[in-house]
Amino acid sequence: MTGEAPDKGIQSSPRAMVGVGCAILGVLLAACLFIEAGQIERDLAGQVENYASQSGFDWLSVEADGQNLILSGSAPYFGDRRDVVEYAENIWGVSEVQNKILLLGESNTCQQEFDRYLSVGSIEFDSAGSGILPASIPMIDRLSDIARNCNAKIRITGHTDSQGDAARNLLLSTVRARNVRKQMLARGVPDDQVTAVGYGETRPIANNSTVSGREKNRRIEIRVTGRT
Repeated sequence: MTGEAPDKGIQSSPRAMVGVGCAILGVLLAACLFIEAGQIERDLAGQVENYASQSGFDWLSVEADGQNLILSGSAPYFGDRRDVVEYAENIWGVSEVQNKILLLGESNTCQQEFDRYLSVGSIEFDSAGSGILPASIPMIDRLSDIARNCNAKIRITGHTDSQGDAARNLLLSTVRARNVRKQMLARGVPDDQVTAVGYGETRPIANNSTVSGREKNRRIEIRVTGRT
């Protein structure tokens, strides 16, 4: 009487089972290390981001590469740049800090800095008036930071849409530009560095026959006019 041969296709040796177990353990360990590394990056970057938020450094960008931190942005003051780098370097677990932070005015040119900030926001005034709205004060602060760090003369220009009397629009644009200048001087911009002029409705950049066009034409511009 002969016995049936064992079905080798469904049996595994202890050595094979150990091998499979080790492979599974290796995958799980690698996954854990990957998750842990990602958490470390988030924790390190998060500490710097919290410090920046508490310090009002809304210009700072933070990236983490393992235990290395990459800091970038345009700081309004040298001391701000120094402080945030020192803070990051003293965080436990940080191996290296790459300081890519520039001072306002260093990154490309002053004109590009002015254009960049005025392209994403604007200085708003009282309706049909010349008083600067409180919501525009942070913009004034940042434009003043740029001006102080620029070795350049600048001109603030005021513009209106074509609604109403042309002479009144010219006066309104002039007073608005002068009020912006006054605010910048109050923030430490030298008197002989900045001038102000109004052009009224004479230099439109959009169609005054549409609401959106008129909104674009009501604006403050800043132009670099030469070296100081």
